[in-house]
Amino acid sequence: MSEIEDILKGRLRPPNIPDEWLGEPLPNNQGWRWYNPENRGDCVRIYAADEPYVVVTRDGEVLDSDGNPTGEKLED
Repeated sequence: MSEIEDILKGRLRPPNIPDEWLGEPLPNNQGWRWYNPENRGDCVRIYAADEPYVVVTRDGEVLDSDGNPTGEKLED
């Protein structure tokens, strides 16, 4: 297995994900979600695709690659 496959299956915690955050699979085996158990709106979603990609949210709001809110909200 490759490192990205292990991350997408939740077998490997990605770098920079806090140790206290919990992980769970995304619906329909789309990837994996790491979230703050004190605020589920703070999360990192790693999607399985031809080119895997990451979506980061703070308080449920999507952040761009510079960490700025985009105005888009994602539900839990």
